Amino acid sequence: IILRRLVDGGVTNVLFTGGGEPFMNPKITIFGLQLAIKLGLKIGLYSNGSLLNQKLISSILEYEPIFFRISIYGNRDSFPKYTRKNQPVFDRVIHNLRILTQTKFELGFKTQLGLSYLLHPYTMESIGPLTDQLLTSLTYDQINQIGFMRFTPAVNYFGKSQHSQNQMEDVFDYIEKDIKPKF
Repeated sequence: IILRRLVDGGVTNVLFTGGGEPFMNPKITIFGLQLAIKLGLKIGLYSNGSLLNQKLISSILEYEPIFFRISIYGNRDSFPKYTRKNQPVFDRVIHNLRILTQTKFELGFKTQLGLSYLLHPYTMESIGPLTDQLLTSLTYDQINQIGFMRFTPAVNYFGKSQHSQNQMEDVFDYIEKDIKPKF
């Protein structure tokens, strides 16, 4: 009903996110994707990548969302500090990213794949190590399926200090000079 009302109101694009993980209930999310496409909506997806598997990835890509962005919170060592999830969850995200990029490569889907990296005191020092992990975990063809990487400062909603502008400028200079050339 909600999607139909959005279309009636003139909406043309829908983002499936979930405020955490839209694939906590994959049947509902896939149904939503199906219905959105049937109603003529263009779709985009955000996911943390931890609950994906080959069958789900294939189903998602068949609907050819405009983009599918996976959030990565650090590297293997910093991920547990930020997410409070253990290292096997990070390893699963990387494994699922490998499946996602390989499936896109093999089947030629047009969906733009991207990564989102949250800049937080726990994760800021992990950009280089994550880059190295991606370059050793993914093949050249798989890496080339990733169309963008987004770096976003964490927002402290509870009144504590935010990242300084100098910190952000230093991080973005590092990304431009040291990370970007690796890709």
